[in-house]
Amino acid sequence: MASKCARFLAVALFLAGGVGSWAFAQPEDTIVVTAPYPPGAPQAFVGEISVTAGGEDQLARWDRRICPGVVGATRAQAQYILDRIAARAASLDLRVGEPGCRANIAIIISSDADELARLLVEEHRDAMGYYSEAGENARGREAFREFAETPRPVRWWHVAQTMSTGGQQPGEGASAMGSGGQGIANTIQSYSSSRLRSATRQDFTRAIIVVDGARLGGVTLGALSDYLAMVSLSQVSPDSDTSDFDTILNLFDASAGRRPQGLTEWDLAYLNGLYATPAGASSRQQQRAIGAIIERDLSAPPPQ
Repeated sequence: MASKCARFLAVALFLAGGVGSWAFAQPEDTIVVTAPYPPGAPQAFVGEISVTAGGEDQLARWDRRICPGVVGATRAQAQYILDRIAARAASLDLRVGEPGCRANIAIIISSDADELARLLVEEHRDAMGYYSEAGENARGREAFREFAETPRPVRWWHVAQTMSTGGQQPGEGASAMGSGGQGIANTIQSYSSSRLRSATRQDFTRAIIVVDGARLGGVTLGALSDYLAMVSLSQVSPDSDTSDFDTILNLFDASAGRRPQGLTEWDLAYLNGLYATPAGASSRQQQRAIGAIIERDLSAPPPQ
């Protein structure tokens, strides 16, 4: 699965139009103040930003290993972004591949992201999971069109794979044969399903993220890197309205007030919650659990 993304990265630099040296603002001196939040705000935040993996009623996440790659930026800028993503992934008990690993997160920074997105949709549909092969799930044809046609500073696209809760791909270990000798390709073997818990989970197999260098609007490299960490480690709705919440997702929203300079307590708690939910839980169960973890983490006294 990751090989599709790795092969795609081989041509991504050409699609990006070469290496750019992007100008970023200097970090601001900030004082972090944790303000009280109204009742129900954590659950409202989770419901606003969460999106399921295609037609499956589950939120997807990475299982065990990620390998991010950045093209279109200078070596120093790319390494900075990779280091920030790696640090956040490690805090979620994900392993980050060594240099030269087969990328499953492709981050492309381009001076013409609109054209790049169009080329991706028209010429690299296989890498984008457009055909939904063998248990693969993406957000669907309408979201695919919006990815190509909606200008944004950052666009992202995730492809997930239906797996058993034990980590088995469809068809693995299945010895049953259908009539006429045809294998049952989408068989999932499970010994622990119940009415309250599905026999399957959704694992990301690859993510493709397009950054428009011309629309960055003077953000800092640190803030952009944390934004990229958020949208690569979780599948966030690009249409969510987060102006009422303290989140890095407001980085490009002028109506939200002061720009966030990095991942906030809300963002960290959301990621912690997403990766703590049990395998096989429905999206509703996952969202309730994530909201409870956000509420717990925001209510915790600051470390002494």
